[in-house]
Amino acid sequence: MRALFLVISCGLLLTACIPAIKTVYHTPSVSGTVIDQATRQPLAGVVVSHLDYKRPQVITDENGHFNLPSVSSINAVLIMAAHALKPYPVKFAIADQSTVVEVIATMKMYHEEHVAIPVPVVIDTSMVPSEK
Repeated sequence: MRALFLVISCGLLLTACIPAIKTVYHTPSVSGTVIDQATRQPLAGVVVSHLDYKRPQVITDENGHFNLPSVSSINAVLIMAAHALKPYPVKFAIADQSTVVEVIATMKMYHEEHVAIPVPVVIDTSMVPSEK
């Protein structure tokens, strides 16, 4: 009886966890728009990056738009039948001012996910030193 229990337990473990070498996405790709708090106008030149990774970085265009790619690597992983969400911090910086927005995506991403921020990110540029 004990041997049967061990065989069934091992079988369940093996079917629930599958070893593989896969691309793992550490962050989702993120897109959106950045606007100035005072003028409500698009804000160009804002550096956008994943807070936990130095690269990639993108800069908002003249319309304040950005499209930040995901961060990925190839890893040996155990694929399990589970799904959980977690926050991923995205940093927005202009001059020496910055703000962080958290987006939500799957904890272990085996397929690239994209998060579109539905409302503009607002940055207070009144604290940014003016260039003279």
